[in-house]
Amino acid sequence: PRWQAWALGLRLFSDAPWLGHGFGAFAGAAFDSGLPSDMARYGEVWTSPHNILISLLAETGMLGAALVLGGLGIWWWQAARIYITTARPELLWVIGIAGVALLHSMIEFPLSSAHFLGLTALAMGVGSASLLPTRNAVRRVRLGAAIACLLLASALAIALRDYVRLDS
Repeated sequence: PRWQAWALGLRLFSDAPWLGHGFGAFAGAAFDSGLPSDMARYGEVWTSPHNILISLLAETGMLGAALVLGGLGIWWWQAARIYITTARPELLWVIGIAGVALLHSMIEFPLSSAHFLGLTALAMGVGSASLLPTRNAVRRVRLGAAIACLLLASALAIALRDYVRLDS
């Protein structure tokens, strides 16, 4: 019932258009506003409207959505400008990874999941390294990205262990 989730998300946005209901508060606000029975039919918990734009609008309002979309827009503009001027194939891969994740988040909820958000943020960070002027600066950014990947992988392993414990 994606259409119902999107309609519910837009209704929540219209209830609090400026600041939203709070980050991560979609499920509670949806329940409070009368979750449609079709959305609760299979025992699923709808913690997101499965659309990043509607989710941002419902949870953070126009202010939060403008900040996030403004940052994304600036990154896309800079990445496109750099690719057009340098035509580096590795940057095209970075743009492709970020583009697929962002398109997927329009029909699903990957940017609400640490697995997808971490990969997308890492790809966008590597793409931003193209703005750095020296090779040493690029090496430092890549080292920082590798350390961030190791830390995120460790956090994911710990969280997965806890989820397995919870499940059992």
